[in-house]
Amino acid sequence: NIFILANTYITRIREPRTRTLTPPQIVGSILAQVGPTITLTSTATTLAFLVGSLSVMPAVKYFCQQCVLGFAVNLVLQLTVFTCAIAADCQRVRRHSLDCVP
Repeated sequence: NIFILANTYITRIREPRTRTLTPPQIVGSILAQVGPTITLTSTATTLAFLVGSLSVMPAVKYFCQQCVLGFAVNLVLQLTVFTCAIAADCQRVRRHSLDCVP
């Protein structure tokens, strides 16, 4: 999922029509394009491991429980923290800077 988000960002930032958009508009258009895909795949994976956590074998049960937690946290972080990082990088690209920190 993070690769889809990063690839879409790289593709979108290189398009000439995005030069007139603000960083929040760019991030919004990226999330509008790939947000449903990321949400659907993460939800499906989380639900699959949730069903796996109903297993009677302790090793499988605990593994699946940890995966449910991991995938749920991963989805939240992808849709919050990584999108903030994309917005910061958009501003870096606009400033023609090498680093996000001025």
